[in-house]
Amino acid sequence: MGRGVLIPVHKGFYATKPIEQIDSVRLGVGFLHNFAYQSCENILVEKGIIFQNILHITLISNRSCRFTIGSKEYLVRKIADKFLYNTIGILETSGVYKATLERAVADILYFQPNYFFDAKDNINWRQVKKIQKEVYSI
Repeated sequence: MGRGVLIPVHKGFYATKPIEQIDSVRLGVGFLHNFAYQSCENILVEKGIIFQNILHITLISNRSCRFTIGSKEYLVRKIADKFLYNTIGILETSGVYKATLERAVADILYFQPNYFFDAKDNINWRQVKKIQKEVYSI
């Protein structure tokens, strides 16, 4: 077996392959060294709920920060552990955690209660209310 080469990604953070070959969400979570999942604006854009061009990847974790790795910008929004570890409306695929549309809506409303949705009629508001009640005790 050959020797691996570590590629510097960020101060004190290395990868074994070029960052262009690593899932952006996995890369951001790896940098955080904490449980985190993708939510808010990224999911809303992906699902056609907001039409803005979002230039950062939004992660939810137990600390708040901004950082850049390569050409990717990250915004990490902080929530309390009791909300963070409640996985209702969070799906896992190959070790990457991502909010469903309804969880992303509930999350963004937690941070910005008056958030504007371009395609609000495409949201299952009954499911959003259920997630808000079960996750955020609203």
